[in-house]
Amino acid sequence: MTEDFPRTRRVGAAGRAARGLAVVLVAAAAVLTGAPAVQAAAGSSPSPRANPSARGSATIPNYDNGKAQGGYATWSLVPVDARGQLDGRPKYSYTSAAGRTITDFMGISNFSLKPLTLAIDATDAINTSDGQFGLLPTGVKPLDIGSWVRIKRHVVTVPARSRISMPFVLVIPATATPGDHVAGITATAVQGRTGNKGQKVAVNFRTGSRLYLRVAGTLRPALVVERVRGSYTQNLNPVGHGAATITYRVRNVGNVRLSAHQRVSIMTPWGTHKSAPGVRDVPELLPGESADLVATVPGVLPVVLLQASVDLQPLLPRGVSAPPLHNVSGRDWFWAVPWSLIAVLVGLFVYWQVRRWRNRRRAGGPTAGKRRRGAPVAPAGTSSRRGSRARAGVS
Repeated sequence: MTEDFPRTRRVGAAGRAARGLAVVLVAAAAVLTGAPAVQAAAGSSPSPRANPSARGSATIPNYDNGKAQGGYATWSLVPVDARGQLDGRPKYSYTSAAGRTITDFMGISNFSLKPLTLAIDATDAINTSDGQFGLLPTGVKPLDIGSWVRIKRHVVTVPARSRISMPFVLVIPATATPGDHVAGITATAVQGRTGNKGQKVAVNFRTGSRLYLRVAGTLRPALVVERVRGSYTQNLNPVGHGAATITYRVRNVGNVRLSAHQRVSIMTPWGTHKSAPGVRDVPELLPGESADLVATVPGVLPVVLLQASVDLQPLLPRGVSAPPLHNVSGRDWFWAVPWSLIAVLVGLFVYWQVRRWRNRRRAGGPTAGKRRRGAPVAPAGTSSRRGSRARAGVS
């Protein structure tokens, strides 16, 4: 099914200038953040990341499409009903027993002024190293729910300012494990670019919709805290406060996607606690995925030994039910040695010893502690008597 969008009015000189300024600002922001530069078409929501998001769209500036240079290519992939109409769903979400089949529909919109050819596919969702939602890289074969999605047309051409709808089928294997399975259905455009050394590079731009499936069965929600490590950064001030840096890994070892409230703190041997400020919740982790996180506790005195503590309160996604959740924690002792203070104390001790040695030398005179070479040493208490007898004989 194809649906045409209303045509937009022609933009005057002032509008073109404003749009050009917006392009410059967006490009500058992309350079600063390390994201691809994108520009939104009228009425669309740009998504520069490769990860699908709710009602997200992707935009390529100066898109070639293999036919003509120049222009912007902007498109999106969202859930639609059987008639191809938007039904308000931000994502695909199902609950089913293993061995079932689900049929649904996707709407692929082209907001551009030229036809757009896109590759339609499905792949498994993952968590990035810091816990953010992501997808398997293009070209990596999915092994879970991404391989259960059946799409008849993997390459489509969407007319300018139009939306097409097409069905897909989710075939759940009879051997599917209970719990949450997450994928993304994506629409990808390829843009040819020139690398730093003049080589031709194909860059994939993709957007789409997330797909959540919960397979009926026993649910085991569980998070663990691993690899807790603490380190101390000394202040140059010998009696000043330093900072404790705590690194740790949170892993989802259950079969339900979970996030968590967290508290990261340090404790002295006598029980005093101090927490890291501004610690955000752990992002939603998919089953089997993990996140490597870092927190810093400022204003810590170097008391030789400190304990790093990470305490988590697991959270279920909104509208999702599961068995009771249990808090988890991780601990690690680490050294917080006051090296600056020790260096100052050692320096003072060396200075005191040197001064003491010099003072003793000055107090004893230039020949103190010296005797004539070969002279016998008189026994204690005899030298004075012999001197007296010698003086008596002379007189």
